[in-house]
Amino acid sequence: MITNEDISPLKQGRALNILVAEHIMKRRVVNDEIFGDLEIYYEKSGNTLFQKLLPYSEDFSAAKKVINKMSNAGYAEAAYWEYETPEVICRASLRIVLREKKAMEKKERLQRFRVIK
Repeated sequence: MITNEDISPLKQGRALNILVAEHIMKRRVVNDEIFGDLEIYYEKSGNTLFQKLLPYSEDFSAAKKVINKMSNAGYAEAAYWEYETPEVICRASLRIVLREKKAMEKKERLQRFRVIK
C-alpha cells in the first residue's frame, strides 16, 4: 500500500503516472519490451484493452480524466482542481484514496474486536 511518504516526494513522470493508473484509474500497468508502459483494463463487455500509459502527471488533458474519475466517485473536492497543475491533481487524488483506505482498514480492525463476557 502507498503511504504519504511515498506520495510527497514524487514529481511528474513515470512513477507518479503508474501510481495514478493503478490506484485512481483502477488499471494494471505492465512494461512491454516493444510498446513500453501499458495500462490494461476491461470493458463492461469483458474485452481486455491495452493503451499506452497516459501522462496523468504531465498533461492536463490526461489529468482531466483523473478529475472526472474522482468527481464521478463522489469526491467533491475534485471540482476545485480545475486550475491546478497535473502533478498537484495526481498527488491530491492519491492522498484522498490513501486516506480512504486507511479509514477502511481501521474500521475493519475495529470490527474484529468483540467483547467476550
